[in-house]
Amino acid sequence: MAAKQTNEERLYVILTEFKEIFCGFSSDVSGDRIKLRNARQAIYYSSETHGLIGLAVNGPASGSRIGPAANIEVRRVVNVIECSQAAVEAWSKEQWD
Repeated sequence: MAAKQTNEERLYVILTEFKEIFCGFSSDVSGDRIKLRNARQAIYYSSETHGLIGLAVNGPASGSRIGPAANIEVRRVVNVIECSQAAVEAWSKEQWD
């Protein structure tokens, strides 16, 4: 994967080696350690979400379990997926049911 560094923060879904899924804002996703602002963890995503890529394309669907936001550093990064505008809006509205 090519390194991606921008001056502008964007929302990314990050998968770690330990199968943890985080979503947060970053302007630099170029390493195996990524600092995320306002990151949330996907504890569970419903089948309606359509998988990991669905979290980045559509955001978490009804029935998903998304944790509260915190500033974090994610380590042992495996996948980095940039979120669509629809996903940005869905992640911002998602509440733990």
